[in-house]
Amino acid sequence: MPHDDYEVIMFSTADRKQFGPFLFPPYIKDNTPLHPLNFTKDGRKLSLETVEAQYQKRQENPNNLILYIRDIAGDVTDGDKESDENNKDFSLTWVKKGKDLIAQVEVQKERIFSYEAEKRQALKESFDSFCLTLEKLEHNKRLRPGGLRLAINRIASSLPLLFSEILPYMYSFNRESRYINLVPGMRLAVHYNGNAKSCQNLKQNKI
Repeated sequence: MPHDDYEVIMFSTADRKQFGPFLFPPYIKDNTPLHPLNFTKDGRKLSLETVEAQYQKRQENPNNLILYIRDIAGDVTDGDKESDENNKDFSLTWVKKGKDLIAQVEVQKERIFSYEAEKRQALKESFDSFCLTLEKLEHNKRLRPGGLRLAINRIASSLPLLFSEILPYMYSFNRESRYINLVPGMRLAVHYNGNAKSCQNLKQNKI
């Protein structure tokens, strides 16, 4: 994940509890409606809880996240939709820009900035389901070879994520099953906390 211009942001809830840290992508700037810190009242920044309530009132300007991903189109035509009716957060439509077909991915706004654990989990489940949809598209040659990984990285790096969500979104990390999707160039290291002797013979392995 690129780190230039990313912001690390903590939020305070109405009862003054700290929530975060979030890693905010560079496309979210202070002068855009998407940035929660753009909402102010009496010169003070509003909490994430208050911001989320204001989003619900902006029906005329829903501010869904729209991403355009180039160079992944396979055997598709302009206007084709790849959405799953059961996925309430992510959808894909192929649009023509000049001579190129580009993937237009739309992410619904309701859960993007939420700090509620249930909504964060629901968003991740929708993301995982969407990744399975993309995998089927690549298998059916509706995505170019390698388009799946490009699309996943592009989407994941454009979402405001908690630090604890970065590895699960970017590399499918699962603590319970001890799974992570390694990609070329990654370095895997095993560390044992407080037990130096047990790791004397362990070496870092580059994949």
